[in-house]
This record gives sequence, C-alpha cells and structure tokens, in this order.
Amino acid sequence: MDSRKDMTKRLIADGFKALMLRYPFEKISIMMITNEAGIRRPSFYNHFQDKYDLLAWIVETDVVAPAGEALRRGDGVGALRTVFAGLVEDSAFYRKAFTVTGQNGFEDSFADAVQRLLLENAELAPNAGPAGLLSEKTVARYNAICLVSTVKHWLESGRAANVDELVNAYLYLVSHSVWMQ
Repeated sequence: MDSRKDMTKRLIADGFKALMLRYPFEKISIMMITNEAGIRRPSFYNHFQDKYDLLAWIVETDVVAPAGEALRRGDGVGALRTVFAGLVEDSAFYRKAFTVTGQNGFEDSFADAVQRLLLENAELAPNAGPAGLLSEKTVARYNAICLVSTVKHWLESGRAANVDELVNAYLYLVSHSVWMQ
C-alpha cells in the first residue's frame, strides 16, 4: 500500500473513531465520516465497502495485526500484550464497538481477525485432541473466542484495567477449565 492510501485510510478511521465516541453506530453516516475526516464521500468507497468494513479494518490494523510479529517469534504472551495494549489505548472506542451487533457485528469481526492471525502465525497442533478430532481451525477459533470474550467482559464491566491484568485474566481463563476440577 502506498503512503497516500494509508494516510487516507487512517484519516477515515480516525474520523470514524471520533464519531463513535459521540454517536451510536447506527446514527453515523458515511457523509458524517467523510466530513469528520475532511475528505470527499467517493474517497471513502475507494477504501471501504461500508462502515462495518471500516470497523473490521480498524480492529485488524490497530489491534490484531501488530501482534503477528510476536507470534512469528513464538512469543504468545508478547502477542497478547500487543493486542491488549491496543485495546487499552482506545478502550472507549472498543466499548462502543461491541455494541455493533447483527450480521456484521463487531464481536464476530474481531474473532475472525484473531482466528486469521493465529492460523497464519501461531504454532497450532494439527489434528489435535483424541483421534485428531480438533483441527487447527477449531483450536484457533476457540482461542479467538476466549480472547474476544475476555475483552468484551472487561469493556462491559466498565472497570479500568492495565495490559498485565488483561493478559493474566486471559491466561487464567484458558488454563482453568471448570470441567477439569
């Protein structure tokens, strides 16, 4: 991607994020986003299909993708720290993002992005589990859903948390199954 295209996408994303802090998602129009970003309406459609696509791009670009480098190095905890750092930085925006539900809801978009990240960058056991019942995709989806659920619970609680607390909460969740007591 060239830097001008990146800059335009970032302007659009920043404008949208500012609007999300002031208005419900359903009330935000493409015209409002382009006005906030200081660009012409057709420019929006050169980069995004709709505001759902924009929302998915923001979480992918600002939170999920940066964790890929740590995963490629085999540093899962570092990847978690990177994800949670992005979420803590923009927690008010992401709290509002979780209110976007339905067919293109934020929770599913976030889980899809995390699942893709894990499948592309993490060492997942192929044919895991007894008799190979769990595929890499299943393991990645499970971990993505656990991560997103942890984030959603934290944001909906309204409680302030730092990166270390969030990493520890997620690690506790995935290592303490109630079924294993």
